[in-house]
Parts: sequence; C-alpha cells; structure tokens
Amino acid sequence: MGNILVADDDKGCHDSINEVLEKEGHTVQTVGDMESVLKTLATRYFDLVCDYTQAASALTSYRPPISTRK
Repeated sequence: MGNILVADDDKGCHDSINEVLEKEGHTVQTVGDMESVLKTLATRYFDLVCDYTQAASALTSYRPPISTRK
C-alpha cells in the first residue's frame, strides 16, 4: 500500500485520519505543522501528502530533492 504523510494542526484530526488509513493498510506518518512537513519531505518519499495545516498553500510549489524521489 501507500506511504502517506498526514499534516494537520489539530492532533485529534490527524490521529483519526491516521487510524483510518492504517486500517486500510497504508504506512502513515503524521506531523502537526508546516515546518515539520517540510523537514519530513526533505528526507523521505511519500506517495501522498494530505495537508490540512493553516499554511497548506506553501506546498503548492514544493518539489523534493532528486535524492528522495523514487
């Protein structure tokens, strides 16, 4: 299954999303703010990023370094 990053300012929400996705067989990592999103994306590849943070628009222009892409 997929490798998914879930970012949400609300811990209760990202915990719930994490639980559902893991039950479906996905590997999920959760973070709570945009700084953590960017640090995580710089070091690890994800098939999908679900970003519900207040600063979600910052990801529209983000491209991970070549070394972290498949």
